[in-house]
Amino acid sequence: MTFTTGALVCGLSPSFWLMAAARFMQVVGAAAVIPVGMAFVSENFPREEYGRALGL
Repeated sequence: MTFTTGALVCGLSPSFWLMAAARFMQVVGAAAVIPVGMAFVSENFPREEYGRALGL
């Protein structure tokens, strides 16, 4: 949601500084995806399949 909102604000921004702030918002949203994905894999796959699941 944070990434999507940042993308929308970035696309509609009338100034450079608002666009820069929206890009920062996108970075925060994108950075949250990695740990959430790793947590999902560790909770839903057996330990011996962990590496393969992360690779996919």
